[in-house]
Amino acid sequence: MSHNQMSRSSEEARLVERQAVPHLDRIISWESRLEEAVQLLAQVLAAKPRKGKKPVVIHSLRVANRLLAMGYCQDVVVAGLLHDLLEKATQAMHTQVARRFGLEVAHMVQATTNDPHIREPLRRFADSVRRCTIYGEGALLVRSADLIDNCERSMALESGARLARLADKLRLLIGAGREFHMDGKMLEELQRCLRRVNGKLSHLGIT
Repeated sequence: MSHNQMSRSSEEARLVERQAVPHLDRIISWESRLEEAVQLLAQVLAAKPRKGKKPVVIHSLRVANRLLAMGYCQDVVVAGLLHDLLEKATQAMHTQVARRFGLEVAHMVQATTNDPHIREPLRRFADSVRRCTIYGEGALLVRSADLIDNCERSMALESGARLARLADKLRLLIGAGREFHMDGKMLEELQRCLRRVNGKLSHLGIT
């Protein structure tokens, strides 16, 4: 094989790789910061007794990957990785997140953290959405990606009662997103998710 043929073959391989993972370049350029966020999340989770059945690290990776694939900025993707962190850590963790990842990320993570003093789930979610609108669009994007992933997991597990509650959260977040003029791509994803959830609830015989 000639040098030109080898170069062309190598370039074609790189092109195929980038088509398979269209955001690969950004993953590589951000990898040290993303790695630090994953390590911090895993460290905090390892130090706390696990509550609930949802695998937090895998869920957080899916949330971050959705934000990355949709073209959002590095701070938003990092906040997606860390959005469940403060619920699993002490209040001092907010300061550490700000120091290591910047105030913008810390504010988004804080906004998407549920207030444990609010017992009713929909009111607790509404409070988080309200805080997201105060902190800005990035926090709303993270909250949206988190909710979509929770919905997709519940649909896969056919968890009907949970899906009904998630549908209420979707309607609330869609309303807030419209009022805030959130990015249209994410708003469409939320609306598409609500249609799928409603279809699944209908299939399960839940109205």
